[in-house]
Amino acid sequence: MKFLTAILFVISFAVYGHGEHRPGPHGGIIRMPGAFHTELVVEGSKEFKIYLLDTNFKFPVTGNSLVKAKFIADKTYEASCRAEDDFFSCHFDKEVLASKGELQIISKRNGVKGAVAKYPFPLSRKH
Repeated sequence: MKFLTAILFVISFAVYGHGEHRPGPHGGIIRMPGAFHTELVVEGSKEFKIYLLDTNFKFPVTGNSLVKAKFIADKTYEASCRAEDDFFSCHFDKEVLASKGELQIISKRNGVKGAVAKYPFPLSRKH
């Protein structure tokens, strides 16, 4: 029985990653593309925020950092992202976030580059 419990723990951790099973500190959806977390907060069908958080889900930074975003559906749509005080504000020209597809975030936090963070749309807390 202990063996089964251990296997289920490892599988559940691998499926959800580090913190991906719960909302982030700003109510968004968490991904861990490397040595930091990204938190996606959708602001409508064209706009969203990305917070670059440390491994403890704290201290969002924009200095020496960047965010690039694209939405892949029937074609690829590029977002424009700009740094604010503690998050990146991103905007699409079309209402692509109301579509089925995948939002891909390429980010660097305080000089540390992460892998691509993927957010399937429509969004679900299960992803």
